[in-house]
Amino acid sequence: MLSPVENHAAAGISSPIHKDARPRELTRSAAVVLLLLFAGVAYLGNAGFPGLLDDADASHAMVSREMLQRHDWVILYMNGVRYLMKAPLHYWAVALSYATLGQNEFSTRLPVALAMVGLVLLVSEFARRNFGARAGLYSGLVVCTSAGFFLFTRIMIPEAIYALEFTAIFYLFIRGWTGSLDPRVAYWGAAAMTALAMLTRGLIGVIFPVAILALFVAATRSWAR
Repeated sequence: MLSPVENHAAAGISSPIHKDARPRELTRSAAVVLLLLFAGVAYLGNAGFPGLLDDADASHAMVSREMLQRHDWVILYMNGVRYLMKAPLHYWAVALSYATLGQNEFSTRLPVALAMVGLVLLVSEFARRNFGARAGLYSGLVVCTSAGFFLFTRIMIPEAIYALEFTAIFYLFIRGWTGSLDPRVAYWGAAAMTALAMLTRGLIGVIFPVAILALFVAATRSWAR
């Protein structure tokens, strides 16, 4: 004797039990909104405090302040002394933030906080494209709630910006390698991100991604490609 579900199937009628039993898949837009909410609260909502530290925070913030005072965006200065130890992109971003929002803790940390929001979304997209929507959401949440990421955004250092650029380099390269994006667009985009990484972290910004990609191409024996 057939069960009620089998009778429905035999009659060509879809069973409501089976239809309701399917787990609902979170849409891409809903995942993005959720991640934006978490990242916004975690990073933008906390960018205004605590106060700047005397060493890494205040001294580096002084470099951006002197950019505005001197109207010199090429040579960095700290307390009137040339400061040639760091790459300039992070200081440019903070100086623009000062010019727009004034000189305070929030504007000092804003570029790094925005970079972290971008990193959360990019990691989520990276995982979603390669492993599915659920993996994308969980990956974004892991980045958003990681204690290490959060602690490294409490002081004025460019690591979060570099992490975003570093991830974007490999994301674009993989998109071009797999053919899901026009290789010309993908590879030139990866090259542009490498240039930004050099402006963020100096030679480290170039050596690490280029070395990793060269090792990948060597391991796959794909020099001709």
